[in-house]
Amino acid sequence: MNEREQRQVERLTFFSDAVFGIAITLLVIDLRVPESAGIHDNATLVAALLHLTTHLISFVVSFFAIGAFWVAHHEALQWLRAVNRRLVWTNLRFLAAIAFLPFPTALMSAHTDVPAAQWFYGASLTLAAVLQFQLWRVAFGADAILDADTPREEVRRLRRGIWAVPLLALIGGLLAVRWPTLAPLAYMTIPLARRLLRATVRS
Repeated sequence: MNEREQRQVERLTFFSDAVFGIAITLLVIDLRVPESAGIHDNATLVAALLHLTTHLISFVVSFFAIGAFWVAHHEALQWLRAVNRRLVWTNLRFLAAIAFLPFPTALMSAHTDVPAAQWFYGASLTLAAVLQFQLWRVAFGADAILDADTPREEVRRLRRGIWAVPLLALIGGLLAVRWPTLAPLAYMTIPLARRLLRATVRS
């Protein structure tokens, strides 16, 4: 990798990390300190905090879901030896899906008992997974721009791990039909499912 190629890879990495960081930071917007009016002792403060439970759960779910996307993105970009126009635009589309995730998160936290809110969140995660899969196809394709030393098992692990998101989104959607408040539990296990799927690829 020459200096120009290295600089292009670094710019792509820095920009991507910034989008991930902003998306994760925006998740905390729905977590607000309870209004002081009516809070005059420990009991009323605890009650006000409990009122934020669904927002806290949604924050944790999306924090680790976006975090799982970032970990996979980070693991793949470390093997890049060059950047081309197709990769840049494919990466940009994927980042658009990541930047959008705080909105379905806020919708889910405000309407935890509404199945459509859970389906919309799951669909948003699945869209991000599809776009990440396209990104890996560009990086690992016939005109691959990965370093020649990239282990083949690492490529297989990255591809296998992507399936964790649509799988858990489907499970969450099915749970939402009958028990919508349980759907976030499925989304919460995305990082664990990703690790388990990756572990099925042997060196």
